[in-house]
Amino acid sequence: MRKKKVLLWACLCFVTQTLFAATVNFNLTGLQSGDQSVVSFGSDSYLDTKTITVDGSYSFTNVPAGTYFIKIEANGYNLPNAQTVVVKEDGSFEPKVGIKIAITKMKTDPDTWTHSWSEDVSTSGYTTTSYVNNPPTIDFLGKKIVPSNVPSVGILYDNHKIILADDKAVWTQEYAYRLMETLKTIPYSYDYRDNVPAKFILTEESLYNDIVIEEKGGAKEVTISKDVFYYANPFLVNLDGVRGRFYSKRLHHALVRYVTDNGDNRERINTILRERFGCTTDVPDYEELTKGITNEDAGRFQEFHSSELVAIINMFEELPEGFHKTPHLNYLIRRMNGHKHPIYPEAAAVAWPVDNGYIEFMENAFGGDNNQFETQRLILHEKTHFLWAFSFSDEIKNDWIELGGWYKDPNVSSGWSTTKNTEFVSAYAHAKNPDEDMAESVAHYLKNPELLQSRSLPKYEFIRDRIMHGTRYISKIPDYLTFEVLNLYPDYDYPGKIKRLDVKVEGAPEEDKLVTVEIELNHMEGFEDGASNARTRISSLFIDTNGEERSQYYDMHFEPVDDNQHLLRGVIIVSKYSKSGFWMAGDILVTDMQGNQRFEGRNDYVWNMYVSNPLEDVEPPKYEKGSLNYTVTDTIIEGHVAQNLAVRFKVTDNVGMLEGQCVIARLYRGDGTYSWGDKWGYYDTKTQIATINYTITEYFVSADYYVESLGAIDYAKNAIDIRFSDSPLDEPIKKIYIQTPNPDKQAPELDLNRITVYAEPTNKSKPDGETLVTVHFYTRDDKAGLGRVSYTLRDPQGIDHFQWHYHDDFYGLFPKEDPTVWRKQTIKCILPQGSAPGIWGLSAISLEDKALNARTYNFVETLIFEPDNSTTDYVLFSEMKEDGMIYLKISSESQSNYGFNYRVINENTGVEINGNVNRTSSSVKTTEINASSLGNDPLLVIVQIKNAAGEVVAVRSSYIEERNVTSILHPERKSSDLTIRGGEGQIFIIAEKQRMVNIYHISGRLVCQTTVNEGTNIIFLSPGIYAVEREKVIVR
Repeated sequence: MRKKKVLLWACLCFVTQTLFAATVNFNLTGLQSGDQSVVSFGSDSYLDTKTITVDGSYSFTNVPAGTYFIKIEANGYNLPNAQTVVVKEDGSFEPKVGIKIAITKMKTDPDTWTHSWSEDVSTSGYTTTSYVNNPPTIDFLGKKIVPSNVPSVGILYDNHKIILADDKAVWTQEYAYRLMETLKTIPYSYDYRDNVPAKFILTEESLYNDIVIEEKGGAKEVTISKDVFYYANPFLVNLDGVRGRFYSKRLHHALVRYVTDNGDNRERINTILRERFGCTTDVPDYEELTKGITNEDAGRFQEFHSSELVAIINMFEELPEGFHKTPHLNYLIRRMNGHKHPIYPEAAAVAWPVDNGYIEFMENAFGGDNNQFETQRLILHEKTHFLWAFSFSDEIKNDWIELGGWYKDPNVSSGWSTTKNTEFVSAYAHAKNPDEDMAESVAHYLKNPELLQSRSLPKYEFIRDRIMHGTRYISKIPDYLTFEVLNLYPDYDYPGKIKRLDVKVEGAPEEDKLVTVEIELNHMEGFEDGASNARTRISSLFIDTNGEERSQYYDMHFEPVDDNQHLLRGVIIVSKYSKSGFWMAGDILVTDMQGNQRFEGRNDYVWNMYVSNPLEDVEPPKYEKGSLNYTVTDTIIEGHVAQNLAVRFKVTDNVGMLEGQCVIARLYRGDGTYSWGDKWGYYDTKTQIATINYTITEYFVSADYYVESLGAIDYAKNAIDIRFSDSPLDEPIKKIYIQTPNPDKQAPELDLNRITVYAEPTNKSKPDGETLVTVHFYTRDDKAGLGRVSYTLRDPQGIDHFQWHYHDDFYGLFPKEDPTVWRKQTIKCILPQGSAPGIWGLSAISLEDKALNARTYNFVETLIFEPDNSTTDYVLFSEMKEDGMIYLKISSESQSNYGFNYRVINENTGVEINGNVNRTSSSVKTTEINASSLGNDPLLVIVQIKNAAGEVVAVRSSYIEERNVTSILHPERKSSDLTIRGGEGQIFIIAEKQRMVNIYHISGRLVCQTTVNEGTNIIFLSPGIYAVEREKVIVR
């Protein structure tokens, strides 16, 4: 009996193991007729082999859960490195797409290594053409009526000490009301003791940043452009058949500059960040904040520049209100100028969505005045990482993973790969993981939705419906900066897939290697699927003597061979001292003349490259501590007296440094803005001294100059990055004071009221997209003279086309003519054949003078559409019950076949729960939600109503008062140290000492949490009934 039980148990175990065993598929190519190979699949406790004599698809069956290797052996062949396969308990495996193994017959020449891979590309199964954007159809139904009985002018003076002056244009009731209402959305306390009013002047002219703030006679004079008011008062529109509100935050962005003194008033900056977005730049302890992450002290960080903080606030504001406060995003921090991130050296910003989370920004996230698209995109990108970590449900994440074709892949550093190669807004989104893909897509949804639509309409619709709840963003370039491109034969086609890839490594073991890579693209009849260029990074990872992962890499660029746009070739020289062994390629980015891109990942082609380097060097150069020194000498440049700052330091290497430009530095310029940027220098192999020369003209500031970081690269491509700061982790800062006679601190100017843009096809009888674009504009500078100028054209597909404008004084260190005189600049640009037809626009112009002062003029206004939020239909009722359950009810007088999604958000922490109610035939829909996990704070409820087709037709929102907050509506006593009084649009609080005060709406919603100072404080609020310290206050 006992034996029978043991036998039965063994059988059950066998059945269980077989039930969850996996079948692992692989494909072999390159085996020649008559040869054979052996493919091994195994681990420390498992081994299976297959002898294969012909190319084809094969599999290992009944593989139990575990981590395995798969490798091939074949005599006389160049063989790839082993790959990793992870088999899960449920029988699935990673990578789920299977394994591709490509081998190549060895050449008779022992100094040549080759690899060849080819694949038959069928006409189905991969994307050939981008989505073609159609301009949104907007029917303007009217504007929100401004109430005529609101004394806006009086309230602006009483509450904000603002006087409206008709010096240039007349302040109408609509403008005054919108100014008043927008100021209410910016949390700040007016200093009642400062009784000097600000004079606001309205102008018809376009202004830089829409606002000019000047000090005149001890008071502020503010000139604001009428441009900011056009969409400030929402329009009622039908957008592609959906009714809703249409507006922009442009007025808000201008007024943030006024309220914060262009970002200089850090107290007000942090008040806005804390009360509006739940974060701050005030870090009490950097060591505690970074503990267990980068483990650094305050010496590695600096204060944000003022324009950076304004950019962050204004980008955060453009997100829907439910995403303003994000769980666990507590701090924003700024690394020292010139310093790379210690873990991610190529990153411009890094989000750490942990319990005490923060976003850190590097210097290269910013620049100039921070109006550039890349800065705006980056801010939104990093914020989205916190939404992914703490706000999005598992269902949303899983659906996004499926939509993007993502799967876990143990053979890549990110842990993820994708089956798709065109549906991404950037190469970075394709190369990383679903989280980065979401962050890039959300950022573009706000700032360049047209690109997301053309690359992946399903992703655009996913974010619109599942993330933004119907809220849409539209990029608007002023009409006078747009032009039309005509094309009867547009090229929306992506470059073809790679169907063949050949790698050739030539050179004896102790010689430098010539590496040639050739890719052939698939061509389909009737498609414009050629490419103008491609690029990839080839790298070799290894573990250094300190146990840290490092790499050497080469960037390879491909060009068409003999003008054949379906055959591209790249060539590099790999040093004989570079790492020996297998080298891997990252994504291959293939681009055509129109900017259409295909991202070929490691599972879209098979790469195999081996370098035989017995002289390999994996030891980086060494900086000799304390060797940094400066020398300043007078020099004559272009007939002008200038100073040469020579930066020198000593670097040694066990093998040797590259001749010429192999050392680099970033120099602090002394003007409190940005570093000089990466500047290369020269290395003397005899003295082992590196020298980097900076020409300091009279236009640079008189100040301390010092190196912020330096680097060096040896023959093998090993690199070092040495930082200088006040941190004991770095080298100490060494400064030198340089005096200059005529410093220029002002950026060049563009006359925004004198820009003209027009275009005409070069082939007028049969327009083919080739278009001559002409742009006229006027510039001037303070002293140094205009230097580098660039501009960007945005096409209807959302693709930005960047160009330099090489004007007469582009080069040189001194102006040829008087720089203070307005000078006409003319751009003539020819767009290539195949350019997308439709309305293009001049999206930005960037100016830099010869003292490196820079400014970007961004002409794109972001318009926001919110689905109908009127109360005429779909009435929302919400109530908190005693047991912590929320009762929601939606009723409609005209509709019955609808459903809705809901979000319930803790307004203070940003934590949320969400769900949906399916469509039914009833006109009244109800549900109950367990909200006990959200705590006792006020709750924001957002309901997205969908019709029978699943389209968003309306959005409703309400606030819910939590049970134990109701006591604030029944005051029991007056606060002992506060005197509280209501007024016209404001509350007066007289405090005996500084303290924190919470202000609630009568509904129980927390309106603001603010610090009141000793004496009289004024808090500006909309009319209503409020509770302050259990005291009821009426604001008229």
